[in-house]
Amino acid sequence: ARLAALGLAVAALALLALQPRRPAPGAGEAILLTPGAAGVPAPPAAGSPILVLSGDRLAAAPGAAEALPDAGTLARRHPALRRLAVLGHGLAPWEWQALPGVAVASFDPPPLPRGVVQVSWPRRLALGETLEVTGRVVAAAGDRLRLLGPGGEEDAVALRPGGGPFRLRALPRAPGRHRYQLALTAEGEDGGRVEALGVEVVAPAPVRVLWLEDAPSLETREVKRWLADSGAAFAARSQVSAGRVRTELRGVEGPLPARFTAAALADFDLLVLEGDTLSWVDAGELDAAVREGLGVLRLPDRGDPAIPDGPLAFAVRRVPDVESLQARLSRDGAPEPPPLEIAPREIAPGAALRPLVSDRAGRVLAAARPWGRGTVAVSLVEGSWRWVRLGEAAAHRELWERLVATVARPAAGPRWRQPGEPARVGLPVVVELWTPPAPGAGSVATVEATISSPSGASWRLPLAQDPGDPERWHGELWPREEGWHRLATPGAGAGLHVGGRTAWPAWEAALRQDATRRRQPVVTAGGDEEVGSSAPAAPPPRPLPLRPLALLGAVAAVAWLWAEERLGSARQ
Repeated sequence: ARLAALGLAVAALALLALQPRRPAPGAGEAILLTPGAAGVPAPPAAGSPILVLSGDRLAAAPGAAEALPDAGTLARRHPALRRLAVLGHGLAPWEWQALPGVAVASFDPPPLPRGVVQVSWPRRLALGETLEVTGRVVAAAGDRLRLLGPGGEEDAVALRPGGGPFRLRALPRAPGRHRYQLALTAEGEDGGRVEALGVEVVAPAPVRVLWLEDAPSLETREVKRWLADSGAAFAARSQVSAGRVRTELRGVEGPLPARFTAAALADFDLLVLEGDTLSWVDAGELDAAVREGLGVLRLPDRGDPAIPDGPLAFAVRRVPDVESLQARLSRDGAPEPPPLEIAPREIAPGAALRPLVSDRAGRVLAAARPWGRGTVAVSLVEGSWRWVRLGEAAAHRELWERLVATVARPAAGPRWRQPGEPARVGLPVVVELWTPPAPGAGSVATVEATISSPSGASWRLPLAQDPGDPERWHGELWPREEGWHRLATPGAGAGLHVGGRTAWPAWEAALRQDATRRRQPVVTAGGDEEVGSSAPAAPPPRPLPLRPLALLGAVAAVAWLWAEERLGSARQ
């Protein structure tokens, strides 16, 4: 008995020291039914359960399937789950986030349904800016994709069998909230598949313009007249002869400096350089001013095809074998104005280049690109003042509204930046608020936004500050209602259009497939399988729950040995 007690004590102490571990529970494979699943094949492993998220819209789910409300519940009820055989289009990105240790064992999705599978558009525009909708569509032979606006069809494109990328444009003509539509229709079909695009158009804030020209021109006179009518403040300097300049001020305090520094340029939102006036501004000062938000528009002379290096560097090339171009400028949704005779030049494609004006032949005649916080642009359009004389003042106004709205310094104060893809009931929407730097202000952890729904309900949404960019704040919104929502913080407000729960089905299917493919193991060069970074490896083995028993056994054995020793001493 003494030897048995001694052995029990030694064994118990060894268990306490070594802490034996067992591997994480196995049997971790299941079949998951997702939207688009047509049926259930043979299970990949004996006894694999069949799971379905009850929020997914399935045509039919087998009676043996276990319905779970969401991916988080799936993770809690099946902690041993390590691999999923996914049927259908798969899980969405935010659903995979709730399954950090789960990889995809097999995934063979059905073809994407007919419809728009990728789409992007600006949700907020200044009046004068062009709405551009881009994306990719799955289509059948004879399909057309149309962009419909408040006044009817704005743009359309005929699609090839199978579909492909698309680009559609429209020019909003009034401020307010506008509901555009993308309509995918077959030949002879009236309705088709229609998706809504919400666009909020705001009246541009009055801008402060500095216009420098090497000689008086009719173009400058007409633009100055339009700027005055729109309430803009401007200062113009024109060289009338050698050593003699003329200055005109409206809403701007003078006098103007002989050479403009970054500090002087900070008083303006847009600098227009017409002709050979770049030397009037120091290059380093101009670069600093643009990086802080100043917009610059260059109007080069006919004999100045080379735009210099630096922030105003654009690749301008001549159109060969012609002396001039009869450029017919396209106007979205409106008749073309009379052609303009311009120099045979066009702007070559470049990195981050945004075309602003193109002729009917596709030549880019005006383009912009970001530079720091500002925007720089060049326009090769000449003589647009002739439109005013020909009774086409609207075309002249639209051209310059587009140029000024795109290039001028953004309005000061906080501003909302919304996602360029669909927002839908039941899906998360990440919204961003950008705030200007506040010198000397202390840092804060959160900002709260007020969200108002179409029914009148409102709630608070905390916004977290980006550690790497203190001007950026972001939050995640889960809309519950269809229609226009209002986002508001002190000094900034914006509208957000939310589609219904069944909107954008092809886009959602493509989103699910892409997120699920990212969870599939990748076969390395050595033949091993590695799961993507979004699916971490299985958890390490866990210690067996033997410590309380070992401790109890050790105490009991020591107590027995002590008692025996005391009894033996008493007998002696």
